[in-house]
Amino acid sequence: MKRRSSRTVLFFKRALAVLSVAVLVLLPGAAVAAADTAVLAPPRPGGMDLVGQLDPKFLAELKAIEAKVLREQEQGRQLTQQKQAEEAKIQAHNQKSAAVQQKAAGWNGKAAALNQQVAALQVRINAHNAKPNTFRLPQQQAAYAAYNAEAAQLRSEQSQMQARQSALNAEKAATTAEQNQVASEGQQLEQGKQQLNQRITAHNNGIATLQSQMRNLLEQAAAALQQAATAPQNDGPAADLAAGGDQGRPAKVSADTGRAGNDGGDPSSPKAVRDALTQYGEANGVTVHPQPVRVLLTPGTVKRLTPDKAAGLSPHRSYDGLILNPGGTFTALEVVAPGSSPDPVSQAINAGGQATAFVDGRMLNIIRVQSVPGGRPTGRRPEKRVDCGPQGWDRIQNTDASNGHRAQGITACLNRGYLASHTGTPASAQPPGYQWAQSFATSKGLSQTRNINACHLLGKQLGGSGSDLRNLSPCARSANASQRDSQQYRFNHMAIWENQIKAVIDSGDAQVLYSVTPRYSGNRTVPTSYHMTVQGTYPDGTPALSLNAIVPNMLSNGYNLGTQTDAGTPVPTAGMP
Repeated sequence: MKRRSSRTVLFFKRALAVLSVAVLVLLPGAAVAAADTAVLAPPRPGGMDLVGQLDPKFLAELKAIEAKVLREQEQGRQLTQQKQAEEAKIQAHNQKSAAVQQKAAGWNGKAAALNQQVAALQVRINAHNAKPNTFRLPQQQAAYAAYNAEAAQLRSEQSQMQARQSALNAEKAATTAEQNQVASEGQQLEQGKQQLNQRITAHNNGIATLQSQMRNLLEQAAAALQQAATAPQNDGPAADLAAGGDQGRPAKVSADTGRAGNDGGDPSSPKAVRDALTQYGEANGVTVHPQPVRVLLTPGTVKRLTPDKAAGLSPHRSYDGLILNPGGTFTALEVVAPGSSPDPVSQAINAGGQATAFVDGRMLNIIRVQSVPGGRPTGRRPEKRVDCGPQGWDRIQNTDASNGHRAQGITACLNRGYLASHTGTPASAQPPGYQWAQSFATSKGLSQTRNINACHLLGKQLGGSGSDLRNLSPCARSANASQRDSQQYRFNHMAIWENQIKAVIDSGDAQVLYSVTPRYSGNRTVPTSYHMTVQGTYPDGTPALSLNAIVPNMLSNGYNLGTQTDAGTPVPTAGMP
């Protein structure tokens, strides 16, 4: 893919996802019931590409802050590891110090016992010396011998005492040296601990400042998007296009699109979600509108949040249904797995905040979020880490020879080793159907160079080749990357996910299992969409990125390149350039 690098990925789960916000209904399901329309704002024609109206300087500033937060988060992980290592060293030192103190206490006990024995011996020596020591021989030979024997015994005991005293003094010297060494080590550890604490304090102060800046930027983004969403706009060419069909009218939006980039876990089936909502409505005696919506927090709600909560927050969230409250406000319903914790956006709304949503061009005020028990999986810790090996790997399928050699798909296990050994290249070859796509774009009033791309399956920034036809297929620019005049898909293109993958690898050393499969309608050589799946983990096993998304191959004016016909015949097919 030809696109600039972005580092917004971690902010699906770690900070913000402002750059991919679209405050609009992602699924064209049933609208809110007619009885509710009286409380809705008038329809707002066209202009649903709200993020494109933000100041580029503001977006650049937001990107810079996001990059800093990523670096600070990585530094925070490193500091935590260093602190744990220091604490382990201190614990080992304390155990060593306790052993030395016990050894010193043992020496003191031995010294006290020896001193008592020396004192007792001295008493006996004094008593011996006090005895008469003059003898008349041979008359007092026996007394003389006894006196000398006692003296010899006392001298022997005294010599033993002196030897024990010397050994005890040597033991004391060794123990004292060990105590001094342990004390020196303790001082060094204490200094290291203080320095590390100072670094941690400085880091915490820095991250707090960044979180505060992030909250301010999030507040500005929310305000700008709210203003863009409610401002009257001129009808664009897409506003007059009817939904559904092949050539002559835009194709219907894929139902999978609404779940692309969903907040955690793979989506439940639409039937499971609808059944859960129906059961909730019956159990609580309320009318549930099974209308999937994406809501946007109001600036006032963002402002009320503490900086740490705002920095870990996405300004938007997808929900599964709506309930009309008295007074014309709405409660958003989300089908969740049993035991799931409320997400930060829902917590912010339920803490007294507000959000808005747009259904069929009408603005709704969301004042509450209600979890509905259901079967949606949560973004839980993977049972097994992704392990790509030191250099990663890729498996690319051969082109489909029976259908014009169209690309069929690629699976790759990506990490730093893979990115270092694979230099991606820009598209330099024309895949089958590419020239047809250019001609079709021209026939619809678009630019064949600006609106048609040769899409990499494995993106250029991920090491993908731009000359290998197995890795290329004709695509709309709005499916490939962000396009300002795209009315619907600015928030859902391949560059978003590819840049997120590169960001978690570059900033967090993640291992990422990545797969892209073009989907075709019949024997056409141009895809209708791209099915992208991603599973990534950090070195400690925590999730880095999870994705199961469908990216429609849709032109900015609403035509799907992969569903077109010419006089009722599918185009393009094998043999058409």
